[in-house]
Amino acid sequence: MSEHDSPAHSTSDKSDDREHEVQGVTRLQSEGESDPYDEVVSRLLEQEHVDSPAIADAVSEQEPADAADALEALEEEDAADVLEHMEIQAAADALAEMDTSLATGVVEDLVDEGSAQYAAKLVQRMAPDDAADLLQALSRPHREKLLADLPSPQAAGLRRLIGYDPESAGGLMTTDYIALRDSMSVAQAIEVIRARPIPEGMQFLLVVTAAGEL
Repeated sequence: MSEHDSPAHSTSDKSDDREHEVQGVTRLQSEGESDPYDEVVSRLLEQEHVDSPAIADAVSEQEPADAADALEALEEEDAADVLEHMEIQAAADALAEMDTSLATGVVEDLVDEGSAQYAAKLVQRMAPDDAADLLQALSRPHREKLLADLPSPQAAGLRRLIGYDPESAGGLMTTDYIALRDSMSVAQAIEVIRARPIPEGMQFLLVVTAAGEL
């Protein structure tokens, strides 16, 4: 085999490895395993080389808490790389479940490596209280960089939450809510609710008048 054949052979090997991982998941699913991707992720993490795309594919299928555990097992730089390869909502959910100090390191690494906009998109998709906790733990330069990349209304809301102590009532508040008009029919209200993602921990819906009063 010539030197020019080696890269193609290596790429083929990686593709075969990923195909085997997928086949393994399918087999585990047919055997009734509850979390087939957990075993796949464990095998990938044991490899000497960190295959970020393969890990990202598998971790994206895990529950957020399990995905967070997998990311925490990696070096910060590798965890940041895996996050960038993940489906963005899955990445945001996993980041929210990570230990705050570890999540902070990963986000700061993303910012330092020129991926501040991606990090901001992750923050944008987190629940407001989780996003505020993370931003509060960042260094001021990193925090301001992320806030600058967020839509102005969301950045303003998070700035208000960041101003509270995390354990105070204000720090536990959220700026994410669902408001229904008092003139809506039951069918219209249900349609609005179904069209919106339900924020984590939401227990009540707000009913307001045309003037915006409760």
